[in-house]
Order: sequence, then C-alpha cells, then structure tokens
Amino acid sequence: MISGTLEIREQLAALQGPLAAHYVIEKPVQVEQLERAVEQALERCGIGETVAVLKSLEGAEKECASDPDRRFTERLERQHALRNALRGSDPAALSISALARQHRVDRKTIRRDLRDLVGRGDLDPALLREEAEG
Repeated sequence: MISGTLEIREQLAALQGPLAAHYVIEKPVQVEQLERAVEQALERCGIGETVAVLKSLEGAEKECASDPDRRFTERLERQHALRNALRGSDPAALSISALARQHRVDRKTIRRDLRDLVGRGDLDPALLREEAEG
C-alpha cells in the first residue's frame, strides 16, 4: 500500500485483517524503497508463503501426507529455492551437478525444474541454453 495521507493508526489498521496490506510505503516514494518492498513481497508473500503453508499443513496431518502431495510440496520448495538462487546469475556459472547434490535429487530433476521455471518466465532462458551447451 502506498499512501501519503494515512496517519500511524490508519497505517496499522491497513496492516491487519484478512485483506491486510503487507507493507505501507509513504509518499513521496523512493524507487529503491519500492523495489525493496516488491522484492520482499514476492519472496515472503508469493511462492515462499505458499510453500510454508503447505509444509505446515503436511506437518499438522496426523497421518503421513501421501507421496504425491509430499512430492508436490518438495518440488515447489526446490523450484522456489532454485529461482531465488539463480535469478540474475551468470548462466556460465550454472552447475546442474552441484544443484542436484545440494537438493539431493537427480540431475534430470534439476533440468526439469529449470525448464518449468524458464517456461513460467521465472528464470532467464539463457540458463537452459548454457546448460545444454555445457
């Protein structure tokens, strides 16, 4: 929420409730502050928040979560970590083997995750081209 008119009490109210804002930025807005807030929001309120909720729900289940449900959450969590680690990185520095070891999965799994992330527009397609050439 960007506001030039809200008093402190109104800002606090805007941050509460089911339709609450996650951040309040006062006018005049500084570009760096806005960029930082958007980046934090994407990290904390986007996929990261979804992964945390899914893991919490799985943990709350009295019975073990089914394998497909667990695998979906693990894949979402891994792709979120890959996106954060690789966004803006040098494609030449990409190491599928290192990423596979880090996430304890097969190299094919990392390749599939990267294709998914590129396909959704979350990562630079150059990452796939560099990996295919290497």
